[in-house]
Formats: sequence, structure tokens, C-alpha cells
Amino acid sequence: MLLLIASVFMTSAAFAASRTRQIVRYDSVAIDVIIEGQGPAILLLPSLARDSEDYDAVAEGLAVAGFRVLRPQPRGIGASIGAMTGISLHDFANDVAEVITALGNGRCRRDFNAASRPRAGSPTPAAANSPQSRHGLRL
Repeated sequence: MLLLIASVFMTSAAFAASRTRQIVRYDSVAIDVIIEGQGPAILLLPSLARDSEDYDAVAEGLAVAGFRVLRPQPRGIGASIGAMTGISLHDFANDVAEVITALGNGRCRRDFNAASRPRAGSPTPAAANSPQSRHGLRL
């Protein structure tokens, strides 16, 4: 039993050691991104006022499954900075699109949890900006 517990902690420590961070900068914005794994990029976005570090265990599993996991920290969390007043969801979508461009080779797998899934017939912020969403990203 002790050996099993030790191996779990050693595995978690190994994954934590393989995590890196990179700052994606554009205009007056800097987005702190936690990166781990190799393969096609997949993006994990935290919900409102949450840190993307909340998803360490999920990111580890996705990295083991062969994905490059990108976890941008929202503005105001970690080393991420940018205007927080006079902005809209379009600005946050641009933050994510810049991360995909810089670290996901312009492509990223996407999925939505039930709380963030757009309702049928409602325009998304990205769709409201242009006829085609940037990098396939829809919020």
C-alpha cells in the first residue's frame, strides 16, 4: 500500500515537473499559459474567477492521452494582465485566440461543458465579430 501511495505522488511530481509556463503577449495584454504534454493542442478554460490550475488532474490525464494541454490564466490571475473595464467577451475570446495562434499552431481541439454551451440560435461572441469564427473558436 505504501508503495502505491509513493508511486502516485512520484507520478504527480513528474507531471508537475513537465509543466511549463509561457506568456503570450499582444497589444497591452499578457496571458500566462500553463503548458504540458505533446500532440494536438487542447485548451482548458476555467469558469468565471477561477484559476486554470484547478484542472491539474484533468490536464495530466489529457497529456498522458497524447495531447498538448494549454491552460490560459484569465486576466488578473497569475501573471495574466490586461484591461478589466470597458471590455466584453470579444476581448476574452481574442485572448484565447492569441494563445491558440501562439502555442497551438493556429489549431486547437474544442469542446464545451454544459454550462458554457451556446444555446441554439444565439449568436456567439466570435460569430458576432465575423462570418467565420477565429480558429473555430466559439464561446
